[in-house]
Amino acid sequence: MNRELIALLECEQKKTVAILGRVKKEMKRMPDGRLEVSKTGGKYRQYIRVLHDKGTLKRKYIGKKEIGLAQRLAQKEYDEKLRCVAETLVDTLSNLAEALKQYDIEKVYAEESEARRELIIPVIPNDEQFIRGWYEEHPGNGNSYEMITSYTTLRGEKVRSKSEKMIADAYYTASIPYVYEPALHLRTGRTVYPDFAVLDTVRRRTMYHEHFGLMDDEEYRVGCIRKIRSYNDAGLWSGETMIYTFEGGEVPFDQEELERMIEKYFR
Repeated sequence: MNRELIALLECEQKKTVAILGRVKKEMKRMPDGRLEVSKTGGKYRQYIRVLHDKGTLKRKYIGKKEIGLAQRLAQKEYDEKLRCVAETLVDTLSNLAEALKQYDIEKVYAEESEARRELIIPVIPNDEQFIRGWYEEHPGNGNSYEMITSYTTLRGEKVRSKSEKMIADAYYTASIPYVYEPALHLRTGRTVYPDFAVLDTVRRRTMYHEHFGLMDDEEYRVGCIRKIRSYNDAGLWSGETMIYTFEGGEVPFDQEELERMIEKYFR
């Protein structure tokens, strides 16, 4: 349950640590002293306050020709505030991630004995239960259109093209649940049959994968555009719910690109 949130927290922590590193590096280049700003006659006047050797503060006016000094002093004080906030945020994110790891609701069921688990209905299904329910809710092979040619996947099912076999085998090899040609009822009222429905077990979301394999054919390309727009009209956007892959005579199917997509969307 907490995996996605923990991953987001750890990602945010890394970004904040990087910001903190840049700020600390920049602060080392800043001049000594503090900036003081006052407003006289509707105009701002900048001063620099520097600690004197005898422990007293020395105040000096910064003229227009030295405005760069005022800018650097202002930047330094901003960086100091940012450093304090970033350091606190890094510690807070780290502590929260550790707490989520320690207090994982799913572990309560997982740590019960096998005999007890058989008697309990968990509030949150574990991955195995969730995947089983997902397959029941997303039956495949809904497209009744005649399959003229077929290729057998590693899972032993028939698909319509060699590229679809490669896609199915990539999901199967990566242990990612998928079904072939499920019925998808769009909110526009249409029912379509995307090539694959794929389960993101980390975020527990369903994504749909359409492969467009004849991009050299003009009529086919027009159909592709219309199909993508129909998904957009239904609120199914690329990268959020939809995955698209393409190929043509001069641009063959890219297996490595698919593997990078799998890494991006399902890990």
